[in-house]
Formats: sequence, C-alpha cells, structure tokens
Amino acid sequence: MTKIRNFLKTNQGKCLLIFFILEFFISIWITPNKYDSEFFIKQMQEMSIWDFISMRYQTWTSRVFIETLICLILPKTGIIWAMLNTIIMTILGYSILKLFVKEDNKILNWMAICFILIYPLDKIASCDWGAGSMNYTWPLAMLLFSMIPIAKIQRQEKIEKFMYPIYSAALVFACNQEQCCMLAFCAYTIFTIYHILKNKKVHPFLVVQCIFALFSLLFIATCPRKLCQKNRRNRDLLYGICIFGFS
Repeated sequence: MTKIRNFLKTNQGKCLLIFFILEFFISIWITPNKYDSEFFIKQMQEMSIWDFISMRYQTWTSRVFIETLICLILPKTGIIWAMLNTIIMTILGYSILKLFVKEDNKILNWMAICFILIYPLDKIASCDWGAGSMNYTWPLAMLLFSMIPIAKIQRQEKIEKFMYPIYSAALVFACNQEQCCMLAFCAYTIFTIYHILKNKKVHPFLVVQCIFALFSLLFIATCPRKLCQKNRRNRDLLYGICIFGFS
C-alpha cells in the first residue's frame, strides 16, 4: 500500500488516477450486448462454455483464452465488464508510460494519456464494446504490460520476483491474439539476442518469454480452423464459378 500511495504522488500516478476515473465513467454507461457480444451471450444460453470453445477452436479461431473470458464475463452484469475494462485500460496507459515516457516529463505523460482517450471509440464499438475491447484492446494492454521487463532489463532496474509470473501470464493472454503474438515473439527474440551480444550472458526470463511466445505461435499455426477456412474459401470460389456458368 505504501508503494501505491507513493506512486500516486508522482506525475505518472496522478495521470493514471485521472485516466482511471475518466475511463470508468466512459465504461459504466455502456451495455455490451450488441453485434458480436450478442452472439456470445446467445451461445451461452444454448450450449456449455466448453462445447462452444471447442466448436470455435475447430472451426473458427485459436483465441481460446480470449473467447473463454468473453463467455465468462459478457453474460454477467455489465458492471463486471465495465470495472475490468477500466482496470485493463489503466494498465494499457501504465504500460505506455513505463515503456516510452520518462517519469519526470509531465508534458509527455499527459500527452500519452490524452492520446489513449482520443482514440476513435467507434472502431471498438463497431463489433460492440464487449467483444471489441476483449479481442483487441485487452490483448494490446497485456502485450505492452508484458514488455515492461524488456525496458527494465535494458535500464538495469530491479524486477520484483512476484512480478515474473504476472508478466508471463500477461504475455500468454496477449499471445492468444495473432497479431500480438507475432509482435511479442519478434520483440522478445530480438531483445534476447541483443542482450546476449551486449552482455555476453543469457537472461533466463527473456528466454522463458520467448518460449511462451513460440509455443503460442505454434498453437495458432496448428489450429484446425485454418483447414476449415481454406475449405470455406474453396467452396465460395467454386460457387462463384458456377454462378458465372463455367461449370
């Protein structure tokens, strides 16, 4: 608690506190129950969560962790999503500040927070706030948070032991989203090589993170949905040929 109080006294802490309050007021007025969110909510009324996730993995997506979370949260009251969305968006802001902005630079701290707030929110709302945020902004927040150790190792800052599994869990969740997985794998691989060349030694945590990202890539690459989507494209192509009378 003392560390939290001390952090909130800093400029970055004040920025994040105000951002947390604003984000909560934005999220609390939203009911995530339309478009893609409505689809997930209806599916949970018709089948078990495990049957649905298995079906989606076999036919549509490798995002099993993300979609499990969606299925667990969206059918509940909207306040749960609003609170979690506020926390994770604050983590996004915190990660951006820690990675790219010096703590004593007041102007850049406030600019970074403002840039997050002015993001065109209709992009997230286009597939509904619930599914949109959990599929895209939440993995992005976890991706940036999982990269904080890279910055700390580069700056030779101490990393608390209890934070290592938290950073790894964030990486695993982020890597369940394809684009985030590739970014994480490239970032950790490049920095691990750079660290070895510069310091003539291996940092075990960097290697662990690389392995998590690599296994996530393999999980995505071997997902059965790729074959299903290929078959679907071939079916659509053949249908188009038939329409134009080439059969």
